[in-house]
Amino acid sequence: MTILFFPCLYFAIPYVVKPFMRDLMARPYDEKDQGMHVQTEAVLRYDVMPVYGSSELRNDVDMKGDEFFRQKPTGFQLCPVGAAGNTTLMMAQKIAAQGTALKGQKIAFIISHTWFRRPETPSAHMEGNFSPLQVISFLQDTAMDEKLRERFVERLTAYPKAMKEHPVINAYLNSEKEEGWTAEVKTFAYDTALRVKRTWYKFEDRLDVLEALFKYEMVGHGRWSEKARKLSWTRLINEKEEEVPEATEKLNEEMDRLNDGSGDEEFLGSMRNAKEWGDFALLLDTLKFYGAKPLIITVPLPGPSLNRRHVSRKARDYYYHRIESMCNERGIPSETFSDQDLASGFLINSGTHLETKGWLYVNRLLDDFYHGRIASPIAENQPAEYQP
Repeated sequence: MTILFFPCLYFAIPYVVKPFMRDLMARPYDEKDQGMHVQTEAVLRYDVMPVYGSSELRNDVDMKGDEFFRQKPTGFQLCPVGAAGNTTLMMAQKIAAQGTALKGQKIAFIISHTWFRRPETPSAHMEGNFSPLQVISFLQDTAMDEKLRERFVERLTAYPKAMKEHPVINAYLNSEKEEGWTAEVKTFAYDTALRVKRTWYKFEDRLDVLEALFKYEMVGHGRWSEKARKLSWTRLINEKEEEVPEATEKLNEEMDRLNDGSGDEEFLGSMRNAKEWGDFALLLDTLKFYGAKPLIITVPLPGPSLNRRHVSRKARDYYYHRIESMCNERGIPSETFSDQDLASGFLINSGTHLETKGWLYVNRLLDDFYHGRIASPIAENQPAEYQP
């Protein structure tokens, strides 16, 4: 009887959680981020748009995307995925795990400029966001391009501390970098072991989804409801814009005009060589390979704060232009909100997290993207020049 219990439970859980799937997709929580069951459901549903990001998806802010679209006011809801430290390398892994299910699906990404202002993603971020289920899933995806797989292997092995917690995955990755018949034998053996582990991780993932129903009190609160309505984005945004004192905006512009740029060299020195650019390229190339329809969003740099550090607008434009260029090269639409670089009330305390006004701008963009009002750029053939 025990032998039959686990297979029966494995196949029964999707039917048990199905009535609550809308709520499971709409809320941000760790089990969804680290698993695959709910993410795959979101990717495959026409009226759900996954949004991958980091800590801004967990903040308690008015007009935050997942809450704003919860009742599908314009015909769709969001499925937020991500927490603190979920950089583009982690996003690439989560996306690659979905494989061919991504084809033709609209997915949005909110990335942070702070990741590009340091040499490397901290090991703690990898350890905190690493999902063995997701990694095994894309490593064993026969549809993945071999060169793309090699890039993933190279980046994963750059974090030995995180890999040490998963010895079989670590051994498999190292065997992938070796050559000769002995390497092939080891790879085959490790691959077989990973298939067994993947089956168990998938079972754990479904158990986590079931547990989430009770952990986050989704049971007993009524069925999912929709509330379609007409939205005046102009009115909503103008109301928030009017709350910003005109004197504050003029002061920001005056500080920008007087900025001597003496802090440019330090700012650009760290940004130009950040490994995050390579990880960002890996994310974009994974999306393009699997035929997804992505939108890349980055929150603007905190212009007023950087002005006080004497980082000029010309230096800040390096970030905006490089993001846009990398997306344009691959025919992927992007929005940097560079026109909000000096705006007050867009970011919380001139930091990296969206304030209410910022979320309104992002929500309008997501609405336009879902309804096909944003055109994709024509892919460029020549590498972009990023020097400011």
